[in-house]
Amino acid sequence: MAQDTAAQEAHHRATVIAQLPPDAAKVLFGRESTPTGGPPQAIGSYERGCLSGAIALRKARVVPTSNDPEYAEKLDRIRSTLSWLCPDEAFFSIDEFGPFAVKMKPGRTLTPPGEHRVAPQWQKSRGCLILTATLELSGNQVTHFCSTNKNTIEMIRMMEVLIEQYRDRRKLYLS
Repeated sequence: MAQDTAAQEAHHRATVIAQLPPDAAKVLFGRESTPTGGPPQAIGSYERGCLSGAIALRKARVVPTSNDPEYAEKLDRIRSTLSWLCPDEAFFSIDEFGPFAVKMKPGRTLTPPGEHRVAPQWQKSRGCLILTATLELSGNQVTHFCSTNKNTIEMIRMMEVLIEQYRDRRKLYLS
């Protein structure tokens, strides 16, 4: 019975729409240039319109992606390691970002009245900066420091920082 009613309603709507002139919306809404003055009124909902059209509202699933062909296997190994991780253990993902050029950037500054700060479009770098960072995956904590080199010494330095910061942990895993 519900399908008959829905089919009848769809047929009725199609008949009414077919009888309207092609510029009906323009004629109806084009003549109103100001709000009507009455209170706002809801005439339906997005969900109801989607349901009547048999369209379901679903949340999109966030999926981690990468160009690395071995990404799925690496992700599976990390997930399995995290699943059997004990409370006195920590798992870290380490990465280096950079080098970044140190340049003047435009933005908000505190300046006296009448003074205008400018940042030239083309400028020489005033140095180089590399950010070394780790993410502790079970607690979602970030540890980072800046340096001027991208080498093994900086990785060892990061490990020493982590050992000091997480000295209460029995075992640290690094990836």
